[in-house]
Amino acid sequence: MEVAHVLLTLTLACLIALPPRPAWAWKPTTHVYLAEIAVQEALSTGQVTIPILGTQEVRTYAVPPDVLEALRVARAQYHAGVLGPDAFPDIATGQMSIHPKEEESGVPGGSNTWLANVWDNFNGSPQERAFRLGFLTHAAGDMYGHTFINYFTGGPFTMNPPTNAIKHIVLEGYIDKRLPGNALSGSFWDTSINGIDAKIYSTMVDARPGTRLDGILRSGSPGGTYSVPRIFSTLRADLDRDITEYYRYKADLQRQIDNCGLFDFNCSKTLIGAKLAAYVTANGLQITYKERWRNDIDDGLRAWPTTSHEVAKALFFNSQRKTDTTRADDILTEYAQVHILSMAGAPNFIGLTMNAVSQIIQAITPDFLLVPIRALKEHLLNTMLMAAIGMDKQQLYDYLTRPDRYFDQVMSTGSGQPVTLASFNRDYLKISDPAYTNPSEAFDWRQVPAAYNTVMLSKLILIAPPSAINRLIADLGGGAQLSEPNVMLGFIRTLDGSRQWRSGFVLARDCKVYDKIFKPLPGDGGCQG
Repeated sequence: MEVAHVLLTLTLACLIALPPRPAWAWKPTTHVYLAEIAVQEALSTGQVTIPILGTQEVRTYAVPPDVLEALRVARAQYHAGVLGPDAFPDIATGQMSIHPKEEESGVPGGSNTWLANVWDNFNGSPQERAFRLGFLTHAAGDMYGHTFINYFTGGPFTMNPPTNAIKHIVLEGYIDKRLPGNALSGSFWDTSINGIDAKIYSTMVDARPGTRLDGILRSGSPGGTYSVPRIFSTLRADLDRDITEYYRYKADLQRQIDNCGLFDFNCSKTLIGAKLAAYVTANGLQITYKERWRNDIDDGLRAWPTTSHEVAKALFFNSQRKTDTTRADDILTEYAQVHILSMAGAPNFIGLTMNAVSQIIQAITPDFLLVPIRALKEHLLNTMLMAAIGMDKQQLYDYLTRPDRYFDQVMSTGSGQPVTLASFNRDYLKISDPAYTNPSEAFDWRQVPAAYNTVMLSKLILIAPPSAINRLIADLGGGAQLSEPNVMLGFIRTLDGSRQWRSGFVLARDCKVYDKIFKPLPGDGGCQG
């Protein structure tokens, strides 16, 4: 994870303070840039090319018509998918639940469970199918990008030691600044969730009891601690329970009255009616309040995907290529004013005393939600940044906008492979600029193994169904068979770690196949080394 990602995490939902976790490998702009290479080839030719390493051979594989249709008509939704868990359902949920391994997130099966959830549910319109292809492509970039970045930083993002966090910020930011500027224009910045906002809500936000998401984003799990979808789905479930019980008991009393015959001396309509009236008097206002509260939670959660998307664009995906904390702050402040306060138990309601409202809130809100909900209502950006990463806004801005200035200072010390700006340019980006004297000199993705591998896997994601991948494997002399509906499903346990292809990636089950497609990364030992 890099500090831009930490910033987004902290700014999210009125800038909550989150425990730091591993997250980004490539910055979002780099993610989309590498994904676009695969997409442009697919759309221009109807197929993708896979060079066979160590030979002059290039194999071609057709992209299915439905994939081409999705990419043609819904490129902006594809880009939104490529932003992936850095933006949806929000950065906190993505950082704490989607990226980590099961032991850290509490999600059974880790990251793959989230990928499968997206794949299975975004299966209707071209916009949905474009989004899910992009989401899996983000995971492909993380798998290779993290392996590359972690080699120099000594491991995934952590603030202990703090040099690790700074290294992530500087290195990831510097790679992003070396992207070719002429490729980042026009429709490159188009991103939209039009036509899929309701699906994002139902699949990634609406964690009602008994739903698939409720079993993934578990209440009380580490991954749900500061997740807006999890926190408020939990509150809504508790409110629904009380509301349902009230109407059930009220209806039961009414049935007793209706079934009480004129000469049935075992019951009394008058007595039961009095009991019903007393029950309504004692509970009716509280239930009306709870209904208003529940409805406000519904409204806020339905607005969450659009809010998260706007925050993501402000902080890390805009044509100005800047981290616009002011814009993100404004978006979240408005969301807090319109939604968060009422979602936390202050709906527009008159009729109960403040003491009664406080008692209801305390009864509905579990103890483990009190602290995160309190944090959601606070607005202390610099305080949160200093507490979480030891930087204020200006220091953070400096590291993000001028990583070249700090490169030699931070990348030559601490754990991980030491490197200077000159040697990183020469040996890893394969560019001639010994410093940052020629900002327009971009790296060639073909010369950077992590970028190259990201592009190759992005292409393979586009050639589903499994029969196409199985044909590729057979063409290269392998015998493994893909049983999942896409090559990126079924194996990756964390988007944060290094060398995740070793955990069951179908093309790595036979190293002679894997090594014909993917390049070895610095220090990774190759396919199974």
